[in-house]
Parts: sequence; structure tokens; C-alpha cells
Amino acid sequence: MSAGMITSTASVDLPEDDTILELTGGENPLRFLNMSEPDTALGLIAGMSDHNRIEGWRRAEQQYFDEPRSVILDALAEQERSLEQDTCADGGVDLDTLSTHDLVGEALEDLDDQDGGVPTGDVIDWVVERTELEDTDVLDAIESLHNRGHIYEPEKGQLRRTDPDDERWSR
Repeated sequence: MSAGMITSTASVDLPEDDTILELTGGENPLRFLNMSEPDTALGLIAGMSDHNRIEGWRRAEQQYFDEPRSVILDALAEQERSLEQDTCADGGVDLDTLSTHDLVGEALEDLDDQDGGVPTGDVIDWVVERTELEDTDVLDAIESLHNRGHIYEPEKGQLRRTDPDDERWSR
């Protein structure tokens, strides 16, 4: 065995009822954590945007390795901190990280577009008041979302999401 090689008792298989699989949405982190070099695992960790997935990977590293590696655990902790910084203190989403299209969706969700819709002007005001965007930027996004079928006008000047349950709008 060469110096610096990591040994583990981890196999690539996880028990089917393992909470790790539930947390990661069925992904088996051991496939990547078992690699002799951590580069692939670190790259995947850097792109994670789901707290449950991060927790699943942390549990896999801690439960299935004789000596959990600090480089992996540190990367998971850093990614989790990064996600928390993207979340506002009130638990909402950091609006600065969203596209104009997503901001329109956030406005419609926040203003509750369920009944007759939300006046277009209210959506524009909501976005402009919370960002540095101009009215025209928001109108362009509304037009684009309308053309793509993501929003519609149940009545002239009223906006509504086509599918309020679409994950695109859920936060």
C-alpha cells in the first residue's frame, strides 16, 4: 500500500432501507467517497444545493469509513455554510441570487396568485422594490414567461402561474 492511501470498511453498497439513500434522493455517496482520490467527491460537494443531500453524504462519510476524512467533512460543512448564506434571515431566498424570471415567480407566489391572479403592476412593484431591476426588465421577464407558458392572464392585466406546484416556484 502506498503512503497516503485511504483505507475504509466502506463498500459501495448501502442497505436499501438506509436513511442515507433517503436523504440523498436515492444517490449512493459511497460510489464517489470510495474513490482513492477525493477530487470527484469534492467537485460534487461544491455543486450541492440541497441540505438533505449534504447531510446524507456527511453520514456516509462518518458511518462507513474507519477514519472519516476531514477534507470531505470540511467541504460538506463549507458547502452547507454557503447555502445558508444564500438564505435570508427570515428563511426566505436571497433575492440577489435569483434570475429576473424567478423573481417574477417569487412575486406571484408571495402575492398569492391563486384566485383571479395578481395585477401586473403589483408584480413589477414587488420585484423593483426588492431589487435594483428596472420596470422594463421585469416586463421583459413577464413577457418571456408568458410566451413560454409559465404564466398566463386569467383576466387582462392579471397574472397567474400556470402550475403553482412546479418546483421552479417552490422555495
